[in-house]
Amino acid sequence: DQYGVLVLQDGNSQPSIEYSIANNTFIENFCNSGHQGSYLISVLFSGGSSPMQINISNSLFSQNDIPVIGHFYGVDHGNVNFSVDHSLTFENDLIDSQNPPSNYSIDYDTCLIDVNPELDGEFKPIWNASVFSPCIDAGHPESPYDPDETRADIGAIRAIDHDFHPT
Repeated sequence: DQYGVLVLQDGNSQPSIEYSIANNTFIENFCNSGHQGSYLISVLFSGGSSPMQINISNSLFSQNDIPVIGHFYGVDHGNVNFSVDHSLTFENDLIDSQNPPSNYSIDYDTCLIDVNPELDGEFKPIWNASVFSPCIDAGHPESPYDPDETRADIGAIRAIDHDFHPT
C-alpha cells in the first residue's frame, strides 16, 4: 500500500552507491492513504547518509494515482540524485509537483511524457495494422537487444517478434 520499489540504505553502505531500476512496468497502482510522502520509487535511510544515484530507464508508468518520485521525508535529499531516461508515463506524474526531490534529471529527448503506451490486456505493447505502441524499440540503445535482435522495448514485457528497425 505504500511503495512500489523501496530502496533502503543502511549506515554501513559504500561511500556512494548507484542503483539501476530498469525494464519495469508500473500500472494502476493506488495508495489507499493518499499519496502524501508515498511514491512508486521510495528511498529510506537506516542511519548514515551516503550519496546515492538512482537511475530509472526503460520503464513504463501508467495510470498510477501516486507520483513516481518526490521529496522523501527523513532523507538527506542533497545526497540522493535521480535520473530518468528512455521511459514512458501516461496519466501519471513522474515528479511530485508539490514536493519534488532536490536532485533529479529527466532526459526529455528520450522520455515519452503523457503518451498512451498502447498495451494489450497482458501489458504487452501492441503492434498490428492499426496500432503501433510507442514502447516498441524505444528503450535505451545500450540496453541488451530483444531476442528478435531489435532495440529493447520500454517496460517489463517486450512486444511480439517483429522486423522493424527504426532509422
